[in-house]
Amino acid sequence: MQGDSIANKKNEEVDLQELARVLWGKRTMILILTLVSVLCAAAFAFLSKPEYEAKGYVVPPTQKDIENFNYGRAKDSQLTPYTIKDVYGVFTSYFQAESLRQEFFNNIYLPSLSESERQKSPDRLYADFSKKIAVALPSKDFAGRYSITVRSDSPARSVEWIHQYIARASDLAKQELLANVMREVEVGARNVEQQIATLRNVSQKEREDSIIR
Repeated sequence: MQGDSIANKKNEEVDLQELARVLWGKRTMILILTLVSVLCAAAFAFLSKPEYEAKGYVVPPTQKDIENFNYGRAKDSQLTPYTIKDVYGVFTSYFQAESLRQEFFNNIYLPSLSESERQKSPDRLYADFSKKIAVALPSKDFAGRYSITVRSDSPARSVEWIHQYIARASDLAKQELLANVMREVEVGARNVEQQIATLRNVSQKEREDSIIR
């Protein structure tokens, strides 16, 4: 058994020596391949455009933030006050809506591309856009907190796009809320007019009955 062990050890030493001789004989090729790999990696890092990522978060508004929407609205009136859930629900519906993504794609993303970049097919362009702008739903740890991630070759542009996206969702939500308020006011005005007309008819009928009597 000891003789076998010594023989195996000698064979391993011979194999290592043979491997070393083979590697040394091909040292020039190994050096060239290593140099080429390093140059390729350096060229890729130098020529490829850097990509910067920015992330923004949106959270529910406070009661003070929505007090202007509740001006003139009270529980004892015909106009029920808006809750934080009501207002935030309208905003988040726009924030994650496909219609807003399409609008941002057409009005902001496409104009930022060069003429050659816009030659791609519409599906490819929108696929690239979807990789650069992503909206994430709230997690279990942060209920109600949505996030948006933007990637571009400019850190300033990434931050600017986040502000523009959130601002546009906010504007659309405000427009819908204000439109709802106007509809409610119009309905309330019509109801008041009908009540006045009814009271006038009743008053006129009472006067006619009084004259007859």
